[in-house]
Amino acid sequence: MIDSNRLKTSIHIEKLKFASRQDYFDFFIENNFAENINGILENPKMVSAIHEHWHGQGSNGCIFALLAARERDERGWKQLILTDEIDSIISNKTLGYINTSIQEAIDDSSIEVLSLLFSKIDSYEHLVKLIKSLIQLELINLTYEEEIDDKVILSLRTPVNDPKVLSWLMAFAPFDSFPKTRQSPITEIAIRVKPKPKEQFYRLTKGDDDAHLADLPIPHSVKVSERIWDNTLKRTAIILNEKPNIFSAAKTTFTLPAKYWH
Repeated sequence: MIDSNRLKTSIHIEKLKFASRQDYFDFFIENNFAENINGILENPKMVSAIHEHWHGQGSNGCIFALLAARERDERGWKQLILTDEIDSIISNKTLGYINTSIQEAIDDSSIEVLSLLFSKIDSYEHLVKLIKSLIQLELINLTYEEEIDDKVILSLRTPVNDPKVLSWLMAFAPFDSFPKTRQSPITEIAIRVKPKPKEQFYRLTKGDDDAHLADLPIPHSVKVSERIWDNTLKRTAIILNEKPNIFSAAKTTFTLPAKYWH
């Protein structure tokens, strides 16, 4: 749906060029797919396309994720798209639907990652409302909270059938408080819904009690995986433009201004 040759790339970081949230909106409107931004955010196909393309252009720094996004169906990367306003999303009915969908993804052998996409969550007030509602669910737990200067970091986890195996949730969203590698056009919570595979690239973490997005099986030789790993480190460093820290660490799901959380 998205023609990269006709999509503007307003974000320039050294030699890298990425499409911004507004670039995606302009593409759909200028090419007559939608009349306005609301028409885009309420269209699941367009939301899906933006999500796929953003990860597929390597905006989060990870080349493994780039390759997976370009073969999303084959890699078992499923989307759950919610185009409702915040008050509808945090209703008991929708929250129940989200919890059930997570459990179904855990139980479905064909699904490796589930991305919850909230197309109309674009303010801190609404994001905080969403988080505080989601952590009331059986399958989304707030396991760590810390205030650092004027920011709050939150770690969310999902038990993957065994309560001892916790999936590290990773959030992406159009907010300045997020690390550059997490500033996506659509608010997303990505959940690895399977335990670690028995065989995986040797550089990945080995603890069986944690499930990470990085554990997503991608069929490459060790030699190719090594090259992808090295390029991921280089690309991520360019985008972050700073040393990795607690805010960009995989164990941190959200980084928010403290004034909105309290």
